[in-house]
Amino acid sequence: MKAERLRMTAHAWRRLAQRNLTLSDVLVALRHGRRVHRAHADFWFLAGRDLPRGQERLEGLTVVVEEDFISTVYRNKRALAKLKRKPKRNNGRWERKAYA
Repeated sequence: MKAERLRMTAHAWRRLAQRNLTLSDVLVALRHGRRVHRAHADFWFLAGRDLPRGQERLEGLTVVVEEDFISTVYRNKRALAKLKRKPKRNNGRWERKAYA
């Protein structure tokens, strides 16, 4: 997966603005974060040990990527533990709408 090919949903742009994050913060998470695949999505999580120097404010940043879309972005330092307990499939209960 290349970060250049990903597109952002309107929801993701709104969340970036609400959480005072930038597109470069998302790119840091995609470059240095840990990838966990759950429920038909890739979760890129930035733990403290994955952070580049000077980027401590991004600890816990999680970027959710579904297919070729970044669907949402949030911060939670304990997100990795919760992601590991998340079911691996969603059993087709929902479908995501794509925005260009």
